[in-house]
Amino acid sequence: MRRGELFLWLPWTFGTLMLSIHVVGAKLFLVYLYGWSKVQHEHLRILSMPKAHPWPVSNGDVISEGQFVHYLISLVCWFAMFFASYPLVRLLLPPARRAVA
Repeated sequence: MRRGELFLWLPWTFGTLMLSIHVVGAKLFLVYLYGWSKVQHEHLRILSMPKAHPWPVSNGDVISEGQFVHYLISLVCWFAMFFASYPLVRLLLPPARRAVA
């Protein structure tokens, strides 16, 4: 374990999770629902994600079902982002101190 790894692990985990839920997962979920061309042409985005309530979309639609698909998409994106990037970012930390006997 490298020095300060816990201080890197916690914010990196939280940051990649939030990025995968609110940016990547939301955009891919809209692509799943509407298609790539409509999402790009109308600049669609999810306005808010309240729990147990429908999610409003920027074009006036409301997403009332299918949030589990968003969860699955976000989970896969988070696994891919975190486990691909964390080993590389971890290399920036200084090595662990060795006990001098």
